[in-house]
Amino acid sequence: MYYTLDSLVWALLARDDKDHETRVPRIMELEIKNPFSSIADDIEEERRLRLLYKNTKASFGVKYLDDASPINSNDLVLVTSRTGTGKSEFVANMAQINARAGKRVHFFALEAEAQEVLRRIKYKILADLFYSNSDRYFITSKPRYAAWVRGEQECLLSRFEAAADEILKRDFQSLFTRYRTGDFTADDFVKDVLLIKEETDLIIVDHLHYFDFDDENENRAMKTAIKKIRDIALLIGKPVVLVAHVRKADRRLKILIPETEDVHGSS
Repeated sequence: MYYTLDSLVWALLARDDKDHETRVPRIMELEIKNPFSSIADDIEEERRLRLLYKNTKASFGVKYLDDASPINSNDLVLVTSRTGTGKSEFVANMAQINARAGKRVHFFALEAEAQEVLRRIKYKILADLFYSNSDRYFITSKPRYAAWVRGEQECLLSRFEAAADEILKRDFQSLFTRYRTGDFTADDFVKDVLLIKEETDLIIVDHLHYFDFDDENENRAMKTAIKKIRDIALLIGKPVVLVAHVRKADRRLKILIPETEDVHGSS
């Protein structure tokens, strides 16, 4: 017979009741699995897992961060700052660098419009091609992302389009994007990750505030979502990079770097 924790606690607290002999199960009769393991017994398993993950580290795309500590398997990396400070650009660059290094990257672009990740990467390639061309010295116009997206720089950049497409096909076959097309919950995220768990090296989620929650308490809902994301990273042994906003700050306080408690769902 199995007992829930609540029923077991109730039974133990009821031992002073006159009927406790019939209502309180004997501890020896409970079929409870021992969750503990011996350190001595775990030695071989620890080594197996360590060697399994030895070549799975991913890059932040920023040298001093990688020098301090690259992204390791099982990591949940939280990227957070105030609105408009470049979080999405930072993780898009991270995806680009890791894909070029041969990592299989799955990017949940929940905030972006369709094809925005591809568009951002392609523009960088076009700009690089433009500035590496000697003709640029005789051209007064310069590449501008917003103008290019609006289709206003075809005359300036279209001649580099074919070369950019070849670079995209060559360097980014291992970068996969998933855009939000409707409601998307933490459970939907878990299902998607389980589908790709053997086919990915790095998962990026941009961002937490575009998950849908049933709970009216936003902080509690986000805390639950972060826990699910952390659990799935541990389960599949692959790192997850999660973008999140910070709570609105008191404008009277000038804080350069947000602290953990400033992040939704962290407390």
